[in-house]
Parts: sequence; structure tokens; C-alpha cells
Amino acid sequence: MVIGILAVMLIPAYSSVRMRAQRVSCVSNLKNLYVAANAFTQDRQSWPQIPTTNLQSPGYATGWIEALRPYGIGPESWICPSVHELLRGKGPSPRIDYLAMPFAATANAPYRYQTHPWFVERADVHGEGQMLILASGEIYSSREVARDSRFRYVSPF
Repeated sequence: MVIGILAVMLIPAYSSVRMRAQRVSCVSNLKNLYVAANAFTQDRQSWPQIPTTNLQSPGYATGWIEALRPYGIGPESWICPSVHELLRGKGPSPRIDYLAMPFAATANAPYRYQTHPWFVERADVHGEGQMLILASGEIYSSREVARDSRFRYVSPF
């Protein structure tokens, strides 16, 4: 009986720890995408120009995966662990759970505004709003952005 009571008390704690670990992994993915996109932009003097006519198409996902692959970013870096768990590993292939913002094909376009997002999580799966990484390298949730007056002119949503 005591073991059963302890198990009931520990299950919510385990779930909470797992959710936080998935969020940390998601933050790590965003940071890795940021570093790779920054290197791409520095090397080629332009943001990757991937057509954005259909964000659901495999071509969009493949375009981004291939653009950043030379910088050490494979398909696994594009997948949020929380989404992966929700889909139970199934879903479209290839899949990316972080959407890249489009920028003009000039060297300074992605750096023009430090509070402009580079990548935005496709869905709010962490319960705090979609996560996004800014040109400055800072990570915020969409809820934080909505509350902060510094971001009033940025509206990627």
C-alpha cells in the first residue's frame, strides 16, 4: 500500500521532469538551428532562400534540412521532442517543427532587427506559447513576446 501511495505521488513529478527535459531539448534545437543559419548567412552573404509557398510540403522541409546539413544540422535537429512524442514518432517525413522566417537575399537582412525571430516553433506544445529564437540569439515564448513592449512591432503570428 505504501509503495502504491508513493508511486501515485511520484508520477506527476516524473511527468513534469520529462516535460521540462523536452523543453530544454527543444531550446537546444533552436540554438543549433540559429548557429547553423548564422554560419550559412556569414558564408554565403544571404539567408537561405527556401520557397515558402507551402510550409506543409516535403520540399519545404527538405530544402531547409539540406541547406543547413553542411553545418552539422541533420533532420533530428528539426524535430521537437514533445511533438515527436505526441505523434508517437509518426507524421510526415521529412518533417520540421521549427519554421524559418523568410528574409530578403541580402547579407544584413536577417540581422536588421535584433528582435525579429529567425525560427518559430510550429505549435505550442510546451504550454507557454510557441518558442522562437531571435536574431540576437535569445529564446522567448510567444506569450513573453506578446507581453513585452520591446516586441510590439514584431508580429510573426
